[in-house]
Amino acid sequence: EKDTATAFRILSNIAETEAEDHEVYKMLGYKLQEINETELALYVFRKVMEWRPLEPQSYRDYGRVLEEAGYYQRALDTF
Repeated sequence: EKDTATAFRILSNIAETEAEDHEVYKMLGYKLQEINETELALYVFRKVMEWRPLEPQSYRDYGRVLEEAGYYQRALDTF
């Protein structure tokens, strides 16, 4: 649990300093999912999708989190 909090803090700090670095944001999003911070993960993956609109993985990641959060229609629309 402590390692997860530390990893989250490190990724958050890196994300703040590496503005619009989609790879860092994706790692942060995956970690947020892992610790059940779904709403924050939605925000992060939505940003990645905005920055990388031609990358199918961006839509898949965002759609998966939408589904996880119970936003089934939005997930379907995203997929």
